[in-house]
Amino acid sequence: MKMTVLLAPLLALCLSGCWTDPGTLAASTIPITNDDSYTVLAKEVTGTDYGFLLLTFPLWTASTYDAIQDAKEFSGADGLIKVTAENHNCCLFLFTIQQRAVTGDAIKFKMLGKSLNY
Repeated sequence: MKMTVLLAPLLALCLSGCWTDPGTLAASTIPITNDDSYTVLAKEVTGTDYGFLLLTFPLWTASTYDAIQDAKEFSGADGLIKVTAENHNCCLFLFTIQQRAVTGDAIKFKMLGKSLNY
């Protein structure tokens, strides 16, 4: 009985851990042509979204789209350039917490000389 009580916390510690997966790279979140222009509002803006898994079953998932929207809302931007994404995971015994982080330079965009804000 004493051995079980001593091994249970050690087993739980062995089943936990954190890791980071590389995500993706993109030039921008909106298409930019030669006739378009943009102004950089802020550099290295980061947006995040979270997910939660029970064993291997997702209760809710981390969304790249929501992370991009979070970064754009934070800076008041129309889009992002020089975009990178990373997945951070932390496993705590039976549960896994996911974080999707998207980082890029926030831009105000003008398509053919006209702003996207109508």
